[in-house]
Amino acid sequence: MDLKSRHDNIKEKYESLDKESHNKINALNEKNKDLEEEYEELKKENDQLNEEINELSKFKRDVLNSRSWRITKPFRREK
Repeated sequence: MDLKSRHDNIKEKYESLDKESHNKINALNEKNKDLEEEYEELKKENDQLNEEINELSKFKRDVLNSRSWRITKPFRREK
């Protein structure tokens, strides 16, 4: 094998590996992009749920602090 053909053979293998690497990198980038989008959606859902929890906590505090709740306490059954 002469030097030129050996060079061409190595170059061909390198280009093949380079294409495979680019394909893998592109696939990983797409997967990363999809995961980032999913993360953002989950983050929004989490924020909404936290807001609902805060609203329910406020409602609970308001009910427990209300006058009617305190008045009816002697008539409620304890669990």
